[in-house]
Amino acid sequence: MPEERNSWREVAKELARRFAQSSEAADFRRAEEAMWQDPQASELLQQLRQAQTRQALGNQEAAKEVERLTDQVMDLPIVADFVQAQDRISRCMREISAMIAKELAFPIDRLDTRTGDSSL
Repeated sequence: MPEERNSWREVAKELARRFAQSSEAADFRRAEEAMWQDPQASELLQQLRQAQTRQALGNQEAAKEVERLTDQVMDLPIVADFVQAQDRISRCMREISAMIAKELAFPIDRLDTRTGDSSL
């Protein structure tokens, strides 16, 4: 029984390892590295973080600065590349989650809708 409990963990570790080696993950890492290596992007991102911290601490003027800096950051092509790579990773993760959820779902014909009991 303990071996069965750990088998899904081993499968999950293998999935994580393979996913980390995927082209989507490699593209994400490259895009992230390029974004942080870009002087303009890294400077604006640092300013944005500082403004977000001030905003979180209750500085009302910081909200406008956060909005302005966010717009500037998002206008940079290198950041747009990163966001696209991040979106691809997120889609993959949602797809994996959906596959797991599908496997966990009870088929509708096995559920007694009057009581909620399964016919297993």
